[in-house]
Amino acid sequence: MANQTGMLTCDQLRQHAAAGEIDTVVVAFTDLYGRLMAKRYDADFFL
Repeated sequence: MANQTGMLTCDQLRQHAAAGEIDTVVVAFTDLYGRLMAKRYDADFFL
């Protein structure tokens, strides 16, 4: 996945996961105090 910037669409994520280029999706946000809260998902499960 060379030079990919920004967010992916679901279709792009599906294509990259099928090609084996992406295997994990990280869903993250900051809480009220600015701490990063995250969860890792298998790409197939996320889709």
